[in-house]
Amino acid sequence: MIKGSLQINNGTYYVSFRVPDGKGGQKQKFLSTGFKAIKGNKKKAEQRAKEIVAKYEDVDYTFSETLLHEYIAQMLERKKHNYAPTTLHHYYDMLNNHITPYFKPRKIKVRDVRPCDLEAFYAYELNKGLSPNTVTKYHTLIYTALKDALKNNAVTRNVAEQVTRPKKVKPKHTFYTNLEQCKKLWEVMQGTDMEVPTFFGLFFGLRREEALGMKWSNIDLDNRTMLVCETVTRQKIDDKWVDVVSTTMKTDESRRTFLLDDKACNYLKALKEKQSHYIRETTEYIDYVCVDEVGVRYRADFISSKFSKLVKQNNLDYITFHGLRHSCATAFANDSNFTMKQIQAYMGHSTYEITANTYAHTDNNSKLNQLQAITTIL
Repeated sequence: MIKGSLQINNGTYYVSFRVPDGKGGQKQKFLSTGFKAIKGNKKKAEQRAKEIVAKYEDVDYTFSETLLHEYIAQMLERKKHNYAPTTLHHYYDMLNNHITPYFKPRKIKVRDVRPCDLEAFYAYELNKGLSPNTVTKYHTLIYTALKDALKNNAVTRNVAEQVTRPKKVKPKHTFYTNLEQCKKLWEVMQGTDMEVPTFFGLFFGLRREEALGMKWSNIDLDNRTMLVCETVTRQKIDDKWVDVVSTTMKTDESRRTFLLDDKACNYLKALKEKQSHYIRETTEYIDYVCVDEVGVRYRADFISSKFSKLVKQNNLDYITFHGLRHSCATAFANDSNFTMKQIQAYMGHSTYEITANTYAHTDNNSKLNQLQAITTIL
């Protein structure tokens, strides 16, 4: 049991006690009770002192010398299987390129980090020109790590809860608001490398990683179903950029099944027949749908750059490849025949809040109606 003594310093009651230093020794703690040393406050200060000491009795001092950025790295390693590959990649990018370079030279331990330390880091990143939304993501990672540290008794409180984090601004997504724009874009993309990825992005609202992960084995042309259940991301591992295939989707709702209408089914049948005649330089990607003319699966960065290049070359209203997803959702939102609940399920949003304010389930028949609507117009 840790014993503390009440002392007065600059007119305020403090509690003095010693705790393990994680190296077999001890170190002194001298903390304010928050009560002024005036008549009537001593008993209050004594009670507060007991509460302060009690918190330190539960601390696991094996973490006492662990620096903040080191603890975040340890947490990510322990919990890496809980995150989607893309999310984990972004977390490591935040840690290695921003959090560690800032906190490592300052040698701030996880148990000693203060709200002002975090606020100073956020201000530093904002002054570098980063957006408030980006810095808020750093806050989320640090908050999660400190929450984990609190659970493991490595700290007595999560100081990130007391931080004034940057105010998020509404992201500006560029997308098409009417189907005539979509129709013109689809006409331009046909016959190019971007035709098949655009097909999945515009007609089904697939994310780029989902389109790349689409396999023929997940498309049942006889029963007219298409399962979205895999992703392909481009990640830097050991200083090398590699493609990472994963069956862990961004959210549970991202794993979804579509029913195919006549036009979509006929398009995919023709595409499969066409690819069967490819002179492939490798059979590694023979099950993938988004491949070039020699059977090599497209890379994520190639899709983004080539798509943008074609949009500019053909003087179309500018959107990114991800803008196809927003354009698909907007096309449905502008059609009074579809509810926001149906749109949520079609797009695979994790919560209904993204498309509206509540969550509800929709069946495959409504998805089929939606696909028929967009394929008929485009």
